Amino acid sequence: MKVYLLGLPGSGKSTLGQPFAKGLELPFYDLDKLIEEQEGMPVPDIFSKQGEKHFRKVEAALLRSFSESHSHFVLSTGGGTPCFHEGMDYMQEHGVTLYLDVSFEELANRMGREEIKQRPLMQGLAHQKRLAADLKDRFAHRLRTYRKASLLLKGDDLQTGDLLRAFAERQ
Repeated sequence: MKVYLLGLPGSGKSTLGQPFAKGLELPFYDLDKLIEEQEGMPVPDIFSKQGEKHFRKVEAALLRSFSESHSHFVLSTGGGTPCFHEGMDYMQEHGVTLYLDVSFEELANRMGREEIKQRPLMQGLAHQKRLAADLKDRFAHRLRTYRKASLLLKGDDLQTGDLLRAFAERQ
């Protein structure tokens, strides 16, 4: 069983993904961490030194090679993974995609200045008062892709149990 977690940055893919994987008795992996291990540097450094185009190529290649070499897992994908290099199509063909749909307002509440500094595509966003609107402006185009997921969980206070129940009902 291969489960791919999708959603915007801050939606809970990593936070909920670990206990969700444990509940399914599957190993948990984070695609960004796998990229960092392979490239030998943090994601923000990859973006600043080699650019987003390079990052997206590495991300797409690693998604495929990892998925082909592992038969059972929960994988937290990067926010853009489904949107580049036919990532969504690939994940749909090889497993179950689960989209964590969290409002822009909640995403803004979850992110502080330090969190934003760590995320390359959020550089230059406005202060906290405008953050929800800035997030919407920057990422609304991704929602169309995310909504193609096998399973959609909507809510600002999703818990691991919500994911497990929804996944069990789908099976």
